[in-house]
Amino acid sequence: MTATDQAAWFGASIGALNFCWNIWLWWRSGPRLRVTAHCNQLNSMGLTGGSLQVRIRVKNNGTAPTTITSVCFQTYDSWWKWVRRKSTDYPAVLSHPQPAELPSKLEVGSEWDARVEQDPNVGDWLESGGIWCAVSHSFAKRPKRVKTLPF
Repeated sequence: MTATDQAAWFGASIGALNFCWNIWLWWRSGPRLRVTAHCNQLNSMGLTGGSLQVRIRVKNNGTAPTTITSVCFQTYDSWWKWVRRKSTDYPAVLSHPQPAELPSKLEVGSEWDARVEQDPNVGDWLESGGIWCAVSHSFAKRPKRVKTLPF
């Protein structure tokens, strides 16, 4: 193998690595939301006296800002329906979570925090397979779904 062949292989290898790195950067760019939802939390904000609440936190760990457009809760009968995104009941869409507002712009590194009064049926839904919180934002086609955990 001549020096020209070695230089050609070296250049081709560096070019392929650079192509793979650019694909990785493209795939990781944009907002990356970390969503947590906890139910059975006691009211500490003074919204209503002694009631239980569901708390939703969304943090943007990505590289671009996004806008949270809606938050909803869904239940599923089986894992197959969860995969197919076929919820059991109509989703409960939050229109006025407190103290946050919707729509809300979420900058890189910032956190959105909201609380909603808890429905009395939440305990039954948790026992039957869980409640899923879905956060829709302006950068994605599908909402980010996480399982709502008891506090």
